[in-house]
Amino acid sequence: MPHKISKTHMHASTKMLFFIYSVVLALICLFQNKLIVLPAHYLFVFVIGNVLLCLYLFFADDAKPEYYIPVHLFLWMFLLYDSYFYLFYGSALIFIAASITFMRRNAIHPWTKMLYYIVLSASLLAAFTLNPVVLFMVCTLYAIVMVLHAELNTMLKWNVVILGLLHSLAVAACASPVLFPYQDNTIFTLPVSFLIFVMYVISASIRQVLFRILYSEAIMFLCMISILFGYSIASYKWVYSGDSSPFAVYSAGSLMLLVIAFAACFHIQKVIQAKYALLKSGLGDWFVKQWEDALSQHEKGLSWSGFDSKLAPILPNDGIVILYQDKAVYTSGVFLDPGFKSGKSLYAGEVRLLIHETHTHQSFTPGQYYMAYALTRYMRDKLNQWEEMGRMKLPDAEQGGTFSETLRFRKEVTYYLHDNILQNIIATKNIVATLPTEQSALKELAVETLGDLNTSIRSQMHEIYPSTLADLSFERNIHILLDELRKRYGSIPSPHIQYEIFERMDEQSAYLMYRTLQELLANTCKYAEADHIWIHLYSADCWIMEVKEDGKPLVPEDMEGKIKHLGLSSLKQQAGSLSGAFEWAQHEDYKLFTLRLPRRTHEGTLI
Repeated sequence: MPHKISKTHMHASTKMLFFIYSVVLALICLFQNKLIVLPAHYLFVFVIGNVLLCLYLFFADDAKPEYYIPVHLFLWMFLLYDSYFYLFYGSALIFIAASITFMRRNAIHPWTKMLYYIVLSASLLAAFTLNPVVLFMVCTLYAIVMVLHAELNTMLKWNVVILGLLHSLAVAACASPVLFPYQDNTIFTLPVSFLIFVMYVISASIRQVLFRILYSEAIMFLCMISILFGYSIASYKWVYSGDSSPFAVYSAGSLMLLVIAFAACFHIQKVIQAKYALLKSGLGDWFVKQWEDALSQHEKGLSWSGFDSKLAPILPNDGIVILYQDKAVYTSGVFLDPGFKSGKSLYAGEVRLLIHETHTHQSFTPGQYYMAYALTRYMRDKLNQWEEMGRMKLPDAEQGGTFSETLRFRKEVTYYLHDNILQNIIATKNIVATLPTEQSALKELAVETLGDLNTSIRSQMHEIYPSTLADLSFERNIHILLDELRKRYGSIPSPHIQYEIFERMDEQSAYLMYRTLQELLANTCKYAEADHIWIHLYSADCWIMEVKEDGKPLVPEDMEGKIKHLGLSSLKQQAGSLSGAFEWAQHEDYKLFTLRLPRRTHEGTLI
């Protein structure tokens, strides 16, 4: 499966795109100011060919250097052929060196390489003795070899004959104006041949990338290459007819196009932000639960159990792959078949998302594509957050990690969220709130989104490590926990609290008591369908917490699987690390969970 894509190739193609755009813009500027002299039809071919290359570099999933670099050099050869003889030979030699390099790198049949080298040698000899235009035949042959080498079906590969004929016609027109008196018109077959070349090499995936036209990056890109093309036409009119009026039309049209593009981009960003908010609402609690389970189980990776069922109501799909830093972290649906090679591809930072539409084989609507793009951004943010947590020396249970190390790690995560992320969000919110802007609705949305993010992170911080344990009584912390659960679930079973521990617990015992109660109450609210829950904390020869609830009973044969799913086995392990015990039992009318911990002083020594 093509799940992995080279970041080096992505970065190289992006740099090449900016390079080509800048070079073409600079060349037109020099031409318009008459600092260089070029035949208009050759310049037109150069501009059109490079615009098509830019389209390939922008939309191709994995733009291949063996396609775009030689073609760009070929365009330079063609541009310089009739104007700057020595520069033409220089660009031709660079093309030949590049073509040999790429022929050697690719797994091309040896006899094909041998034929290419023979034609190359013969063309060099004929170019120096007969006519330099013969060098163009080397470019034609290279393009044909690359098309035949591409992943195309047999019929498309045979259509490469059209490419060869169009190239040959243009080369013949350059070589003999006598045979082709309409030379200026004949060479326009070259832009068509380049279009065919680009369409051929990306034909296997072109339908998979057209949806990217919907995104703001593509709108700005298409706007910029349209402006570049308009600038070349206006420059041609100025140089060859002395008419400067097209520049006024060009300037007005460019300004109008930019305004339309920016307006469209702002609208798209608002739509994506709204989709992002829906994802945060639908998947936020699931991610918090997975983080909690991973932390409590000393896991370095996240469990994706239940992710597809959470995502399906928000974004229906027939399969999805999430890649983070070029590694697949989640795969579902049709992508579980190793032979499946279809699917739309989206990017956001370190995350790449492959997604297949619903089983009806109908393409997504624009709204669904925007939701998929928002999902890519959401996955980037969540996986980056988990990556940051992973750098904080997560204790490994298999390597002797203790409960005190777990507690220290949770405190570090909380401090990191408070001192870095939360403070930056608050500062950004205050800055945005004071910015003068006519886009009041967009400003209010940004402030509201940052406020919601602030609230969400504070809630998450409290779940990871409640700082109120050090400042407030444990009984007061129980009531704060109940209030948080009411906000999250709307209603909770009626609580009955009996608190009879009058001495202050040490930090580790207080945290484990709180963590156990938090897990039990959350499981009760989500799964048990209980009406009442009883919480009793008291002292004997140890500290004891008993939690009873009258929800639906656990079937004995499902007990072990259910306990593991509810995350209670980790509580038993943590209680054991403090020389305590955590037990559960199903009675006739209720479930009973009991946590016993040795009594310790506030400093942590046993009483």
